[in-house]
Amino acid sequence: MKWHSEKRKIKDLIPYPQNPRQMTDKQNEDLKKSLEKFDLVEIPAIDTDNKIISGHQRLRILTQLGRGDEEIDVRVPDRKLTEEEFKEYLIRANKNTGQFDFDELANNFEVDDLKNYGFDRFDLGEIYFDDELVKYGKDKNKHSINDEGWENSDNSDGIRDLVGYDLLSVWGVIQDINTETGKYFFPLPINTNDKSRNRVRYSRTHPGELEKIVKTYMRKGDFFLESCVGWAAFSSVAKFYGYSGVGIDIWDVSLEYCKKQLANIPGLAKVEIKEMDALDLKFPDNNFDIVYCNPPFFNLEGYKQSKDDISVNSNYNEWCNKIKKMSQECFRVLKPNGLAIFTMADFRKDGVLVDAHNDWTRISKEIGFVLWDHAIQRISSMSIVTRKRNYKKRYCVKGAEHILVFKKILSH
Repeated sequence: MKWHSEKRKIKDLIPYPQNPRQMTDKQNEDLKKSLEKFDLVEIPAIDTDNKIISGHQRLRILTQLGRGDEEIDVRVPDRKLTEEEFKEYLIRANKNTGQFDFDELANNFEVDDLKNYGFDRFDLGEIYFDDELVKYGKDKNKHSINDEGWENSDNSDGIRDLVGYDLLSVWGVIQDINTETGKYFFPLPINTNDKSRNRVRYSRTHPGELEKIVKTYMRKGDFFLESCVGWAAFSSVAKFYGYSGVGIDIWDVSLEYCKKQLANIPGLAKVEIKEMDALDLKFPDNNFDIVYCNPPFFNLEGYKQSKDDISVNSNYNEWCNKIKKMSQECFRVLKPNGLAIFTMADFRKDGVLVDAHNDWTRISKEIGFVLWDHAIQRISSMSIVTRKRNYKKRYCVKGAEHILVFKKILSH
């Protein structure tokens, strides 16, 4: 097949009615500004009957700008394309340049064809999942014991390929070798604020835990906020999987580290780091699809050491008040039906268990959130060395973090 250039009036070109390409309002406005400044640089492709294959959005905007009578260059094949060829080139030409209407994809394209055109399971999401569920039934790929520690794990529905685990609410201890993103993380800074602890570096949520969070709760196109960004662990994992967003913090050490850390993560997603107080966000209402926060756990680890730092509290109730203010700000900037994902660990104070995750759940419900999901991540703990002493006191070694997922449902 050979292609050549011809002239056509814009108004004579015929849009393909099942074109699955979508654009957000921002993308639409950006493209309009580009066309006004640079004109039409990339030549649209059409079939021999003037039906548009690629360039739908550019031609639509040019028409809106009153340029329908203008003649432009178009690329035309030396013969009419078959239906299969037309659809394949339509998808391939648009695969990396925008969003798709997945209803149109599901109704007009075969899953196997879309995979051949460059889509993967994470691109296709529900479409691929449903197809695999029907196609394979309960005969595909069973595991006797998986890395979550569950016996007879069944992957016949392909869920482990989508999210990397069995979608059970208790997550197994993570092995570094099993993470996709861990190799891109820099070592953490030395903790110079806390002289009493054996740990010489700061801590962060394990990348493997964050991979599960991103794969389970985020969907293509979600724009996120990481409040109390800390070491940009969530932002790094989200960027790796193609999500753009913003991370905020008040600590200069954190902000400087985050910029270097995110620059080391591959991919085209954009994550901006801003100096901003989590208790007083400078974003408009209903701005983010996802809000993630892993705040300082009471005063267990010192950070900025200023009065503005959430961790600078000797009184647990004061810390809860700051957590409430921070959660209110998360609720305000989250879009309706958006998800707020909070990571929290319980701890002991004077020997008594402080169930911080329950307090945060109560606080979040008070400000309007509904509890949408709750997962527990098993973690390796240095406290394991004290388990004989714990046994004598009749309590367990703390070895879990709580992933609390809240939804903003305004009508609730």
